[in-house]
Amino acid sequence: MMPSINSSKLLLLVYFLWYISSKNCNSIIILCRRFMPFLILSGRLCPPGIEGTLFALFMSINNLGNTVGSFMGAGLASLLGISSGSFDNMFMGLAIQVFCTYIPVLFLFLIPKEATGVSAS
Repeated sequence: MMPSINSSKLLLLVYFLWYISSKNCNSIIILCRRFMPFLILSGRLCPPGIEGTLFALFMSINNLGNTVGSFMGAGLASLLGISSGSFDNMFMGLAIQVFCTYIPVLFLFLIPKEATGVSAS
């Protein structure tokens, strides 16, 4: 005998499917918007004619960075003893993650002033 699906369960299923789909789309849109200023700046700095190659290179570096970051996050969790049964050092892990997020700010001086549109005076 087949279990019956009443309208409230069907409505809940439709809501969950909509939520999962929109969350995935929104995360992709946010990722693209976050990456766009970097691509525009690199397009201004690169020689004409190699924008596509530079874009492919940056996408490859981005994917490599995501993979290495995932492995480093797993290693950090293992090092701090964070597991599915123990969250004792979770605050320390989050603090390290937030600190490492701001490390690239230290390298902003390497971007030429004329490429950013900011006057050098």
